[in-house]
Amino acid sequence: MAEKETKKVKWNETTFFMIIAVYLIVIVFSGIYLFAWQGFGSKGLVFSIAGRDQVLNAFDIILLAATIAAFFLVAISLLAFKKRKDNRIFILAIAFFFFALSEILQLFENFFPAEYIFTSNAGKVLDLLILLSFAMLVYARYYKPSKPRR
Repeated sequence: MAEKETKKVKWNETTFFMIIAVYLIVIVFSGIYLFAWQGFGSKGLVFSIAGRDQVLNAFDIILLAATIAAFFLVAISLLAFKKRKDNRIFILAIAFFFFALSEILQLFENFFPAEYIFTSNAGKVLDLLILLSFAMLVYARYYKPSKPRR
């Protein structure tokens, strides 16, 4: 039995780089929001292994496990992209990267309790980018380029 060939999705380079540029701009502005406006690190970055509630509990362990799993998914998807060179896999890797960044924000909020930062806005922006990444995957799945006119 012959294996079914999967079609590689390739966007034109201008579209691909525009997507990456928009993502990078949002990441930069999220960083500015977190570090400049929220003042993250202004109180000396006092780390607390017990977290904001001062008790090491299941939430802290799950938060650490989710962050590690997110970066593991990023690594796996980047290895798959390296092997297959399919843009859909790259967009999936970007979505996992945004999920990992969202988990990092939650780590900051939980394990640096003296900072009193508000990461909800930046987290919602990352959630939006994750959803947009999945929307691009759906679009790439059903996109049929029109035939060129003669």
